[in-house]
Amino acid sequence: NKAKSNFLASTSHEIRTPMNAILGINEMILNENPEPEAENAALAIKSAGEYLLALVNNILDISKIEAGKMDLYQTDYHLWELLKECEDDMSDRLSDKSSVKFSLQVDKNLPEHLHGDVLRLKQILVNLLSNAAKYTLNGSIILDVRAEKLSHNDLLLHFAIIDTGIGMHDEDLAKIFEPFERANILETRHILGAGLGLTLVKSIIDIMNGTIAVKSSYGKGTSFTVSIPQKLANGEVKSIQEYEEFLSKQKPVQEIDDTPNVWPNAKILVVDDTPVNLVVAKGMLKVSEADITTAESGEEALELMKKSHYDLVFIDHKMPGMDGIETLGHAKKYSPNSKFIALTANSGANARNEYITLGFDDYLPKPFNSNEMMKILKSYLPK
Repeated sequence: NKAKSNFLASTSHEIRTPMNAILGINEMILNENPEPEAENAALAIKSAGEYLLALVNNILDISKIEAGKMDLYQTDYHLWELLKECEDDMSDRLSDKSSVKFSLQVDKNLPEHLHGDVLRLKQILVNLLSNAAKYTLNGSIILDVRAEKLSHNDLLLHFAIIDTGIGMHDEDLAKIFEPFERANILETRHILGAGLGLTLVKSIIDIMNGTIAVKSSYGKGTSFTVSIPQKLANGEVKSIQEYEEFLSKQKPVQEIDDTPNVWPNAKILVVDDTPVNLVVAKGMLKVSEADITTAESGEEALELMKKSHYDLVFIDHKMPGMDGIETLGHAKKYSPNSKFIALTANSGANARNEYITLGFDDYLPKPFNSNEMMKILKSYLPK
């Protein structure tokens, strides 16, 4: 079982690299305003690619859990902001389903500022909500949020996801948290899914010392109830109601930034041992009008940095010979004023902090898109 888990973790990680090429080149095609037939084909590739990537991420997470390598990263977070992100995600998912209405029902007296692993909490909610969206053709989906106080600093968050979807037979309820199991397989064979989402949700909830329960009536709908212990964050205790009122009083000045996203005087170096990844990165950076140079190894990159200064350097982590970490150590000697960004297939919850601790300024997980690439440029290059 350990060998299997390690194999799955390694394979899932490796799949992200070719996925970067597939999704990246496909995005470059879409950016060229193709003819309608080609555009439809590219959009189909995008949809299938994003589904495959989600599947790979689920396998990677499950294999980490089985190998005992999944850790929780506790931070302070705003509960209302987490719920609004879920609401926005559902708005996108249901944009082509006018017959399904989503509603968020929240106890406004809930504490707003909590402490816990917000990324894993969001992963649980998004998985359950996306399931509800897939299997609900008419009616409604509700996310209901309540809490139960356990002690001065501890509470139990209760999330109920209630839908009017196709529901499940009684015999399916007993096995829905088993890997590769799907309910109503004959009725749902046209819906993409590998039966891993609920397995992952259950595993993460167990790690967080929470519980999940399900009730379903075939043809009428399903409800999942999740309970997760969380702590109050240090500082002033505000309710969600008070936080909403606070946000409503803020009147940020809406500055119109009409500066084009171009840096014609910037020099950017991209280091990756996979040639197609360099093609993707160079294609996405084309609109920046920067001077783009590529290198296929750490050694080649260092030779280039000895001769020229680069404002921004993207370095792949896993490279044969001199890997990205070793390359970074030498590169800082030759180019101490450059900004260094790790390119990696590692997209774990704490990956950014790990790479910053190693000396990088930031990181960009594969597969990346042009919007994510532009965010890096805006953050580290002057206007």
